[in-house]
Amino acid sequence: MTTNDRAKFYEKPWFCILMLIFFAPVGIYFLWKYKHFSKNISILLTVASAVFFFFALITPTEDDLSENSFVETSTETAKNDSTKSSDKATPDITTTPDNTSAPESTATADSTTTQSNKVTNASKKKSTKKPTKNTPPKRKDAIGKSNKDVSKFDDFTVISARNDTTGKWKVCSIAESAFDVPKYASSYYKKYFKSNDEVHFIVNFTSKTTTRITCLTNFLDIAIHEYVDKEEHDAKVLCSGQLLNEYHVYLDNGDVEKIQ
Repeated sequence: MTTNDRAKFYEKPWFCILMLIFFAPVGIYFLWKYKHFSKNISILLTVASAVFFFFALITPTEDDLSENSFVETSTETAKNDSTKSSDKATPDITTTPDNTSAPESTATADSTTTQSNKVTNASKKKSTKKPTKNTPPKRKDAIGKSNKDVSKFDDFTVISARNDTTGKWKVCSIAESAFDVPKYASSYYKKYFKSNDEVHFIVNFTSKTTTRITCLTNFLDIAIHEYVDKEEHDAKVLCSGQLLNEYHVYLDNGDVEKIQ
């Protein structure tokens, strides 16, 4: 009896090939354990068996396809049944006019219209009353109003003053002969002041003046000085020229009072 005849059945080549076809992991194990073939053939058989086994695992069977088809069909049927049930559950409401209540409804509508007209007329009478004004009366010493819109001047550019240690001084340079500071002060304050602790300097090259605007509680202090050459470039020199005029512009009604 030969050695091959004495070997157990799982040690024989035919069993190894059978396993490679039907269950690759076991077949590959026996292929390399008992070395029935050369190394190159063993590699080829290993790759082929592994690929075949992989595709066999991921390919759905007819039973799987049938089961999925059955589940989809059941789901669709359930949705259709649910839709039909909801349609049946919705009642068909038909409104039948009640001719017997028509006179009563007409009388109620006429009554409501009459009351509405009374309320409307009362509201019109009330609306004819003039509203009470909260604006304070003109001050005794006022010489005019600060009621001009600064937006008509489109060349305003407000920047921080150089060498300012407070961070609150702002400088604006213009060349406008028609810019009468007290008349435009209120509008300028509303448009360019970010906070009441700021101090603004308006340098007008046409009138050769530098105006300082400061917010003091309920009014603006307007101080107009002679322009000093290049003072707009240094906060230490701003408004160092001679004081020409000083005004107070009140924020509640725009009254302008001349102080000096």
